[in-house]
Amino acid sequence: MVWFPILSKLIDAVTNLLMAKLLDLTTCRQGKLRPWFILSLPIVVVSILLMFWIPVQSVVAQAVRIVISYNLFYSVGYTMWYMAYEMSASLSTRNVKQRSTNSMAGQITKNMGTGIISITFPLILTGVCGLVGGENQQGYLLTMAIICCIAVPLTFLQYFYTRERVTEERRNQFQGSTEVKKVEEASFLTQLKACLKDKYWIMLVVMILTYQVLNALKSVSQVYYSGWVVQGNSYGTYAAIQARFSMIAMAPMGGRPSSWSSP
Repeated sequence: MVWFPILSKLIDAVTNLLMAKLLDLTTCRQGKLRPWFILSLPIVVVSILLMFWIPVQSVVAQAVRIVISYNLFYSVGYTMWYMAYEMSASLSTRNVKQRSTNSMAGQITKNMGTGIISITFPLILTGVCGLVGGENQQGYLLTMAIICCIAVPLTFLQYFYTRERVTEERRNQFQGSTEVKKVEEASFLTQLKACLKDKYWIMLVVMILTYQVLNALKSVSQVYYSGWVVQGNSYGTYAAIQARFSMIAMAPMGGRPSSWSSP
C-alpha cells in the first residue's frame, strides 16, 4: 500500500490527458460537457459504494479492491465530472467579464460547499454509525449510500441547468453547411515543446506542484493532529475537530464567531 498514492496520482495524470482529449472531440446535441455529467454519475456512485463495501476477508484482496475502486472513482468518474465542470465557465459565454464572474462564482460556491460539508459530514457519519451500533462497516456504507442518493438528483439538476452558449453558437454556424474546414491541431509533443520553451509556463507548473505538495502535507498533518493529539475517534469526531481548526484559521477573514460549542 506504500505505492498506492503514487500509483493513483500517475493514473490520474494519464486519465486527465485522455479526458481533455475526449472533451475536445465530443460532438453531441446536448453539448460538449453536459453529457459527461450524466456519464460520470453511475461510475462515481458505483465506485463510492465499492470502496465502502468490502465483503472479502483476505487483506491482499481487500487492498486490491480498494486500489481498483478508488482509482475508478478518483481517476475515472471524478475526472470525467470535474473536468467538464471546470470547463463549463469558459463555454458559457464569449464575454470575458462574464466568464470570470461565472468562474469566480463557481469557485466561491465550491469552497463554501466544501466548508459546509467538512463540518456537517462528520456529524452525519457519527449519527449513522451510532444508529447501526458504533463505528463499523455498515455505518460507513449506509452513510455513503445516503450521500449517493443526494448526489444523483443534484447531478441531474447540474445537467439541466448548465448551458453551453459557445457550443450552441458554433453548432448554429455550421448548421446546414456542406463544407466544414478541418483545422489540423498540433500534436501533444509539439505543444509540450512549445510550453517548455516558455519560462512563465515552467514557473506556473513549479508553483502548482509546490502548492499541491504543501497542501497535501497540511491535510495529512491536520488529520494526524486532530485524530491523535486531540484524541478524536476514528469515525467522525476527528474530522469535526479538524473543521474547527479550519474555521479558527479563517476567522480573521470574516466576522468574529459568537460562540464555539464543543464537538
